[in-house]
Amino acid sequence: MNTVGPFHFDGQPITVCTSIDGRLWFCADAVCSALCYGDSQAAMLDHCRPGGILFGNQQSPQAMIDLCNVLQLSHHCPSARAAQFHEWLCNRVLASQLDHSSKPQRHQLSTQGHHMQVLRWQENWWLAMQDAVQLSGSADELLPIDPRPVP
Repeated sequence: MNTVGPFHFDGQPITVCTSIDGRLWFCADAVCSALCYGDSQAAMLDHCRPGGILFGNQQSPQAMIDLCNVLQLSHHCPSARAAQFHEWLCNRVLASQLDHSSKPQRHQLSTQGHHMQVLRWQENWWLAMQDAVQLSGSADELLPIDPRPVP
């Protein structure tokens, strides 16, 4: 995992990492402390999905939780700091991760007398179905779709 933080919430560092699939992972103890949970393990047991918790392989492994679990802890937070934490999460952490390369980019394509828009997003090119039909020939030339359900 790559560290994209630490970020600071009210002066307290909260380590944030990204996994190879782009998921954000947060230091569970720091999140629980920022949200005023007295016992981070109890808070995770009560509010977090097990699939969204990772433990490292260091000498003293640090629990990391995914964004869904951070939101769950924030939602169930007994402290008045939950709203402030949620605002920090959205406006600082998530906003910093939405760089230009992660947004779809529009391009113009002209081929065979057709002008169309294509999107470049997440390393793939996207084309509207109607444009694909125009490129392959008239709709009448395409094979009909059998409306019967496949057994």
